[in-house]
Amino acid sequence: MLLRTIFIENKEQQMLTAALLCSFSVPEAGRNFLAYSLNESLDEDNLRVYIALLFNEGGTYCLGALDSDEDGQLAIRVFSQILREAATGEQRESDVPYHLLDLNKQQLPAAAAADHRLLSTKKEWIAKLLSFQASAQFGSAIEHSPTAIDDQQLDAALAQLEGDSAEQERHESTETAGNSETQSPQPEAPATEIRYSDAGSLPMPAEQQPPTEPQDEDWPFPGTDPEHFLQDVEASLMEFSSIANRLKQQKQQSQAQQQTLDSRASQLQEKERLLEQKEEQLEQLQRQLDQDRQADSAICAQQEARQGELDKREEALQQKTRELADQFRKLKHAKDNFNNTLKNLNEIIRLNEDVLSE
Repeated sequence: MLLRTIFIENKEQQMLTAALLCSFSVPEAGRNFLAYSLNESLDEDNLRVYIALLFNEGGTYCLGALDSDEDGQLAIRVFSQILREAATGEQRESDVPYHLLDLNKQQLPAAAAADHRLLSTKKEWIAKLLSFQASAQFGSAIEHSPTAIDDQQLDAALAQLEGDSAEQERHESTETAGNSETQSPQPEAPATEIRYSDAGSLPMPAEQQPPTEPQDEDWPFPGTDPEHFLQDVEASLMEFSSIANRLKQQKQQSQAQQQTLDSRASQLQEKERLLEQKEEQLEQLQRQLDQDRQADSAICAQQEARQGELDKREEALQQKTRELADQFRKLKHAKDNFNNTLKNLNEIIRLNEDVLSE
């Protein structure tokens, strides 16, 4: 399998990179699932794995929460089949039909790890899964959106799967009975006493507990087996309860932060109000400045008009000065002519007097 990564948000709201282990569809149930790991080691041998619903709406994919136990049981059962086949190559008639999904070209939005189902499995199983070439063919994801979930289809598929499991158990019990005929007889275990109260059955004392049956080595989840799977579910619910408490604390912290943000928002609004007042004052000053500029412009226009009038008067005076200078020249010329005439007349009179005196 080609390993790719997706983005997951942890309880501290930090964005982490997760390794996508596998994704698969169960056509009988109309469900798509996805398994991933955040590389969280529980101990030297075991690793924490997350399983989520995979929604497909018109070719758009997103991860969802495994809210129902039916979805969780189905997802874990098929995932255990894939792990078993990856480690041993074994396939069983009671296996749930499924096909793998190729999400290498799909963009998955970030999801919260708190919404997904937690499992504990062996590291060696995961290592074999990463190098596993599944016998199941790749197929397309089932149209399965958060707003359109066919619960009846899921219930029918789970009922069929439970019937197949019951038939397999009867078949295995028949084989066990046949094998017991060839073995030496064993003493029967004493009947176990079951006590009841108004609240239901009471737990048996430790000395009366039936011996624990050896676990199937092919079962991929340490500490659990198919018969005791409800114990894992209860542990998961307890863990979800713990997560809910942490989320409640985070909500309280978020409310406190929201109050702080509201206070800061009020301060910001007050600053904005003061800023608006200053802007209004600036607008008034700008209007006053515009009025002053308009008055200055009017004064300048008046001054230009007066300057024009003065220029016209100056030009008229210059014209009169030129005319007077011209008249003065004419008058001087006439004066010179008159002087010349008087001079000539004096000469003529002197000549006449000289003539008369002789």
